[in-house]
Amino acid sequence: MLAQRLNLNLICNGASGQHWWATRNFLKTINQEQWNATQVIVFVHTFVNRIPNLDPKLAQVNFSKLNPDKEIDSAVGLYYKYIHDDEFLTWAQQAWFAEINQQWTRPVTIHLHGFDQSLNFCDQLTGKHMVPDLTSLSLLEAGTKDIWILQADYNRVNHFTEDNNQILAEQIYNIVEQADGKYQFDLTKFNFKGAI
Repeated sequence: MLAQRLNLNLICNGASGQHWWATRNFLKTINQEQWNATQVIVFVHTFVNRIPNLDPKLAQVNFSKLNPDKEIDSAVGLYYKYIHDDEFLTWAQQAWFAEINQQWTRPVTIHLHGFDQSLNFCDQLTGKHMVPDLTSLSLLEAGTKDIWILQADYNRVNHFTEDNNQILAEQIYNIVEQADGKYQFDLTKFNFKGAI
């Protein structure tokens, strides 16, 4: 929707439940000619504590309800029990942000924050930021605080209704020509079941 409003070709990469490492690896596949022609890039910064990997099956494991009879569920449980390190992943995300600034920005760089953790370090990123985080908005739309509903959220594209996706695109479009900085979503424009 945003690409249509901007009258630009769309190159899109999104993987359900994936760590930012998947985004970085995707960016490395874009050929130089396409990259040089890219004027606008929109990052959606994901949950910092996801397992760094490129396996989409691993990203689909619901670690709130691990099934001990499944090998992949056991692997996820053991990762979070013995290997996972919040401090390392927070540091790695900040290193990723520094790399974005050095290598992946375009004339217009827009940052959306999928979860609130990346907002703690958004000042390290050059470009335009839209706040609050998208998960908060999605849960307001759904009228719940239960984040786990997003695990099986098959009826909403991008975890929003079509109307709210249109509103999201419109509000991002409205800041494209603005100076770098932090911009608030106008929550009064969205259709929410929850209280604003």
